[in-house]
Amino acid sequence: MEKQGSIALAIDTKPAITNYSIQDTVISERFQFLNLVLLQPKTGRKHQIRKHLLSIKSPILGDQKYFLPELKSGGKGLYLCATGLIFSHPFTKQLISINRDLPKKFKKIFAS
Repeated sequence: MEKQGSIALAIDTKPAITNYSIQDTVISERFQFLNLVLLQPKTGRKHQIRKHLLSIKSPILGDQKYFLPELKSGGKGLYLCATGLIFSHPFTKQLISINRDLPKKFKKIFAS
């Protein structure tokens, strides 16, 4: 996976775009390495992030549906979470920004 980039791959025949950038990388005995990736979907297709990352052979850790057989993991659940959302309120048009910290299971892998 490149350090940053954009994935433009149609999903269910509809355009879909996801921008990404690697925030951190750690060495892994089982997977060689793991990346903490900031993802910014520009469209909202079903399973877009999961499908896009699989398309560049960088599936999400713990994904039991969109995975590479040689990299399948069990157990700890899907390592995918939203730490920030920004949107315009549909009535007031005010810009709303919501942020949170990474979950503990991510912090166990990525110290930063």
